[in-house]
Amino acid sequence: MSLENILHKIRLDAEGQAEALVAEGRAKATAFLARAKAEAEAEAKNHLVRADSEAEEHQARQSTLARLEARKSILATKQGMISRAFTLALEEVRALPIAAARELLRPLVLAAVTEGNEVIVCAKEDKDIWSAEFVQELNATLKAQGLEGTLILAAEHRQTGGGFFLIGPYIEINATYPARLQAMRGDLEPAVAQILFK
Repeated sequence: MSLENILHKIRLDAEGQAEALVAEGRAKATAFLARAKAEAEAEAKNHLVRADSEAEEHQARQSTLARLEARKSILATKQGMISRAFTLALEEVRALPIAAARELLRPLVLAAVTEGNEVIVCAKEDKDIWSAEFVQELNATLKAQGLEGTLILAAEHRQTGGGFFLIGPYIEINATYPARLQAMRGDLEPAVAQILFK
């Protein structure tokens, strides 16, 4: 074999190997590009799924917050209506005629008295209710119950909102309408709510 033939054979072998290497490189590049494209598509799809999920979660949170705010607003309105009902009840009791007010106050005084010698303090605007005659009637009832029956009406007046303070040697009882209503409110509120919102 001549040198030329040897060189030609070497060249053909080299070209064949080069073509094989190029084909192998192209195949690897094509496979790499396909794999990269598949990974990119999968990552994009994952991002879209996460974005959709986050959007749904955000919308659900916003909806929940809106429902909570609506409930709070409704509750505040209902609480306001209940408070208004108690305020109106107090105003109605304060507006009772003298005879009806005395009928309301009589059992409150008799229940609050311990010795029968306490001092009754009322509001200046209630002085007509707390007449000397009314106090004498209370004393007569107390005496009939075996108590001293020497209640007196204080010369001083206090803001009571209706009702009275009963002052004894060791205690002072707040039997004002606002204090009594506040004490009973916890027990009465469910019934008032049921009447208002049935």
